[in-house]
Amino acid sequence: MSLLPSKNRKADILCNHAVYSRRNLEVVMPKDTYYVTILRHPMLNFESSFFYLEFPQICNISGTNNHEKMRNFFQHPEVYLKRYLKKKGTEGRLIKNGMVFDLGLPFERTNDMDFVHEYIKRLEKEFDLVLIAENFDESLVMLKRDLCWSLEDITYFKLLERKDEPKELPHDIFKSVLEWNQGDVLLYSYFSRKLNERLKKEGPDFHKEVEKLQQMNKHLKERCLLGTYHKRAFKTNVQVQEYKVNANLKGNERKDCCRMIRDEVNYIKYHRVKQNFKLKNRKRLLDNFDKC
Repeated sequence: MSLLPSKNRKADILCNHAVYSRRNLEVVMPKDTYYVTILRHPMLNFESSFFYLEFPQICNISGTNNHEKMRNFFQHPEVYLKRYLKKKGTEGRLIKNGMVFDLGLPFERTNDMDFVHEYIKRLEKEFDLVLIAENFDESLVMLKRDLCWSLEDITYFKLLERKDEPKELPHDIFKSVLEWNQGDVLLYSYFSRKLNERLKKEGPDFHKEVEKLQQMNKHLKERCLLGTYHKRAFKTNVQVQEYKVNANLKGNERKDCCRMIRDEVNYIKYHRVKQNFKLKNRKRLLDNFDKC
């Protein structure tokens, strides 16, 4: 996903999928900072992490297809997890309750469901909005309304979509995934329910905005994009979809379209350069980010 920079600066945003605590950040963040994160269904999150982190290759998990590899993983999940951690380090912790761990819960406490319950209540106080990937457009419209943005500020393209789209999991694997990720199930269920409760309170104008956003995304794709291709994702062998920008675009129109296809890694680099006023050739480097 790529969001164009907001034209309305009434609120600062910290959009960080690894926020530990608002209290820990108050020393550097303004008091009116708006805190937001996003969750996705634990089954989809696990399946994506399992192959993005290349568990089958690194842990020598056999199988003629993806489902068989996942089923074999769940024969001895703790053994494979330890093997991965030994070879690749702490990023392997994302394979078990990865979302609640990513939001600051100590890995050794992710199996303590009472502690997870308490931590979820703490997160509810620390985040102003928790987006849900399966209700992404609705979540974005809520974000837009909270921050007094326009629909243009939340138009997006879906980035880093895998070439091999995941197929529906067999029941036994689905059950194993949810049992293995009980902390994430609690986290997702709680905030998904909160979002649905808020959606029920919204009127017809809200849903018209959701439809309008979808139309704007479609028109923006037609204007900006020439086609798609696939390349390796960052530091992996996983093939993900990338976009080709229309070669006929010029000036600010081309710049805006290039920003729309900028991935999160390059956006982080962009903001680091933007915030470093002492950096030599800073303007030239910033201009380079808008090329594609």
